[in-house]
Amino acid sequence: MSLNVTQTIQSKADNFSYITLKLQADMYEIDNSFYGIEHTTQRVSNCILACVNKDMNLLAGAKEGLLSGFNRLKNEENLPIISYDTIENILKLIDEKSKHRSA
Repeated sequence: MSLNVTQTIQSKADNFSYITLKLQADMYEIDNSFYGIEHTTQRVSNCILACVNKDMNLLAGAKEGLLSGFNRLKNEENLPIISYDTIENILKLIDEKSKHRSA
């Protein structure tokens, strides 16, 4: 390989490494922001639980609606990974909090 090709490859590798690190940093910022997984999970689960109170039938319907909407979006768009993590965390938190409420 010529020196020029080697330098080009190294430059592209360095650029890729920078972009990867930048994306990871951006995801960390997003994750800790208002729109991050933790904050969105809290907002959505609190809203659902406030609306259904202790009615387990309403809770089941709310979870079904949440999943239905998510699945429809998933089929129509290429959702970012953060969306899958968020919906998973929302469902877990709803289940945890609803156990404590019904007890």
